[in-house]
Amino acid sequence: VIMRIRFDGRVMVSGVTAWYFMFSLYVIAAALWSDYPQMIIDTIARLIQIVLLIFSISQTYATPSGVRRCVKIISWAALFCVLYIFVNTPSSEWFSGSFGTDITGQNANTTGMILTVATQITAFFAYYEKNRVYYLFAIVQFAAAVLTSSRKTVLAVCIGFVILIFLKDKSFKLLLRMLIAAGIVLGLFYAMMNIPELYSAIGQRFESMLGYLMNTDKDNSMHMRRLFIEYAKQFFLENPILGSGAHSFSQMIVSVTGKSTYAHNNYYEVLANFGLIGFFLYYGMYAYLIIKLIKPVFKDGNDLAKLMLTLMAVILVCEYGIVLYYSVYAMVFITAVFMFIS
Repeated sequence: VIMRIRFDGRVMVSGVTAWYFMFSLYVIAAALWSDYPQMIIDTIARLIQIVLLIFSISQTYATPSGVRRCVKIISWAALFCVLYIFVNTPSSEWFSGSFGTDITGQNANTTGMILTVATQITAFFAYYEKNRVYYLFAIVQFAAAVLTSSRKTVLAVCIGFVILIFLKDKSFKLLLRMLIAAGIVLGLFYAMMNIPELYSAIGQRFESMLGYLMNTDKDNSMHMRRLFIEYAKQFFLENPILGSGAHSFSQMIVSVTGKSTYAHNNYYEVLANFGLIGFFLYYGMYAYLIIKLIKPVFKDGNDLAKLMLTLMAVILVCEYGIVLYYSVYAMVFITAVFMFIS
């Protein structure tokens, strides 16, 4: 990027760069009314890293062909990462429920979110552009997503597939395609519940989740997540406009859980920490992107726009179970969407 600026003499500060820079300033300012201002130091470094990364991507992929190259890089990078994890993880540990955690140093939710987005991109090139080798890549990525044992990841991937299929064709063929998709999902669910290795990796977590929702079983993970959301709501209502300040939730919840943790929900963590101002500042970009995608998707029938709308949908699904407002990976994906519409 520096060499390009040096020789071309062009510097473009994109809207997405300006947006995240403004949000970062608000996050830093929120330390002023936080009871834990010392914790903002590490966050500042992360925010600067993200702003520079967004700026770099905006400089490098600011053309239609550049956007396609960008999403392909995401797909291939995820594929190589998955293959690296498979090679370096003993096969006896593939179904341990923590696939990739030791190798990447990321928790299962973060790995799952990355694979969710990458799988949609790979499926797009397979299904929309008839590149059959991408079907194999998508299967490998989806298998890795299942092995992370992240329920939200499996749900988000399936939701993304349904959206891609729905947007591809609204003719009578749609019903057949949706039935095929439903059959694949049901087959996957059957495999997760009946193949011992898959059941131990992810099936039992779905079983306990369904039991929890039907009040027939106790899922401690679901219970804790719901508890976090309830306390995040409480913290938000105490300071609805500005929020309780940067990192407030992770420290205020210590009195409840005995340890520092995040809300496992981006919506409520942003509300609790940064209030309505921070919430609308952050999600205003999401709303802008989705609104701008409506015309190219539903009126112009642009295939790449359909992929971008799908990516926005799965990111929103993932954010119900993971905090992403300072995630480098999530901002890369958001930047790709912005570069498409711009």
